[in-house]
Amino acid sequence: MANGQGYLRQRTNGSWTITIFLGKDTNGKPRQAVKTVRGTKQDAQAEVARMIADRDRGVDLKPERLTVAELARRWLDSRRPDLAPSTAVSYEALVRLHVLPVIGRVRLRDLKPLHIEGVKDGVSKRGRSQKVALNTFRIVSAMLKQAVRWQLLSLNPCEAIQPPRPRRFVPHTPTPEELERLFTVADGTPYGVVVRLAALTGARQGELLRLRWRHVDWDELRVTVPGTKTAGSARVVDIGPDTMDLLSKQRTAEKEKRLALGPGAQCGRDEETIFTNVVGKPVDAGGLKRTWRRIVRDAGVGVRFHDLRHASATYLLQAGIPVQVVAERLGHRRTSTTTDIYAHVMPGMGREAAEALEKQMVKAQEG
Repeated sequence: MANGQGYLRQRTNGSWTITIFLGKDTNGKPRQAVKTVRGTKQDAQAEVARMIADRDRGVDLKPERLTVAELARRWLDSRRPDLAPSTAVSYEALVRLHVLPVIGRVRLRDLKPLHIEGVKDGVSKRGRSQKVALNTFRIVSAMLKQAVRWQLLSLNPCEAIQPPRPRRFVPHTPTPEELERLFTVADGTPYGVVVRLAALTGARQGELLRLRWRHVDWDELRVTVPGTKTAGSARVVDIGPDTMDLLSKQRTAEKEKRLALGPGAQCGRDEETIFTNVVGKPVDAGGLKRTWRRIVRDAGVGVRFHDLRHASATYLLQAGIPVQVVAERLGHRRTSTTTDIYAHVMPGMGREAAEALEKQMVKAQEG
């Protein structure tokens, strides 16, 4: 098969040689990328199409010349459609700041475990936390794992390296008194309902700002949290009547705001938006962050907005709510994530379980 872009030639049964034309070099000589693949003719034709598409996107098809920087670009491009914008930005930042300066120019064929150690050391020398080092390591490992799938590498060098070990994270949980002070101050700002909802649902900041009225089930007392990690991370969170009353008052307030601002206001064009600022525009993370700084200052409570999520989880666990239920409310894919983060509030639960078991055993003996 030849089409001016390249050609496919069968070597033996189930083995094919692909040749892709790459233009001419600086001396005017033709350049080609040659690759051997195994499988059916359809498999080989699919690989030809992929290689031509990669070539047209500017990817160097000669693996012996492919650098980590080019792999990183290609990997980020492949992952971006499945990531929330904020997650994609954080991935790109970690690659740009901690990976490319150290191993960006290294060719894949020359990449060794020692290079990965250099990336780990570089994060530490820049004064960043072990958590940042671990996140960076995970990105590099995922990137090189994909390179193995793409048959650009035979082994992932990260598999020979011990991942960074961050210190155990112990979230700061505001006390009930501190929460009340935060709520009181927040109620004097346009973000009072956002703050209360964060503590009542355990939703992340980005998830709250993506909420729309269509996500509220008024009959079943539920909110569908849209999620920010991936398109599949949406979850349903049950809420109580007081929280529903809070949302009802918010909807009334938003309607009154639209009437006061007039038809030209931003919120007048998007009646689905639950949280808007004083001029009717959807609340953005930057505006909420600035207001939150004033809230914690005036309340005299040194916590992050994200600590409201930790408060929600902590008080649920302390009330004896099963870990699986709490994990589902938080959107944790694995229950182990919840237990790892909140292990410090769960020691007594083992004792309570033992006592409950003893009571059941006693009843069985008496029966």
